[in-house]
Amino acid sequence: DGGSDQIPLSGVRDIRGLPDGRVVFGNLGSREVLVYDSLGRLDRRLGGAGDGPGDLRGMGGLFPCAGEMMLVSQGYSLDLFHVEDGFVRRHSAQGESRPVVRAVTADCRRILTEGERRSPPLGEHGYLRQALIWSDTAFAVLDTVAIDSIPGAWTRLHPDGSVQVVRLPPWWVEFPLVVRDTLLIRGSSARPELRWHLPDGRVQRIVRWGQAPAPVTASDRRLYDGGRWLGEVEMPERFALHVVAGGRVLGVAKDSLDVETVRAYRILR
Repeated sequence: DGGSDQIPLSGVRDIRGLPDGRVVFGNLGSREVLVYDSLGRLDRRLGGAGDGPGDLRGMGGLFPCAGEMMLVSQGYSLDLFHVEDGFVRRHSAQGESRPVVRAVTADCRRILTEGERRSPPLGEHGYLRQALIWSDTAFAVLDTVAIDSIPGAWTRLHPDGSVQVVRLPPWWVEFPLVVRDTLLIRGSSARPELRWHLPDGRVQRIVRWGQAPAPVTASDRRLYDGGRWLGEVEMPERFALHVVAGGRVLGVAKDSLDVETVRAYRILR
């Protein structure tokens, strides 16, 4: 409850909870990074719409790193902000590339981007190849972590000339991943495993579920079909959960007019 400090929110993204209880998130409507204290009072407004130093044209993602630093991805550039002191510097991509940033290392020096997808020939079934690439903050490629080739894709040509993948296997989803310092841990929806990748892309460790699946019994089917109550977690209506951190859940609530507010709820155990 920020009282008079509340400002209109539209397109809230990447809510982050800081160790001291502050909440940071991006507001696409105003092209700002907003910082609120632990009581919900507005503490800082970073960025703003524009093209100058410290201004934001868009907001592709918000990535905390190095304590109170924030990297803001906006298409062709990365803007570095300090939560207390504001804008620090801008890193611009070279050429016409527009990398999609997936993660940032803890020291703010490396970014993990998605490489350009390699699709099957037009109108044919084949493999969709996807890669994750380590780059520096100027988008210069350092190392590539190759991601599995996914079979069963099919492509077509858009009226604007772009290629669209229109069919993927039913089990395929985006690859889940997390970065710890410079270590990349990623999962795969195709196999029950996690892989630890070193900064140079080498696989350090694979954790795989190796047990044979237990046979499904008639009792299992009855439980699955009828459902079995295990416990209850009540969430407010029209509340979209973004992150769980520090004993709180943080997310976006919408009223009957779809006006957005960012809310934090304490978890009661």
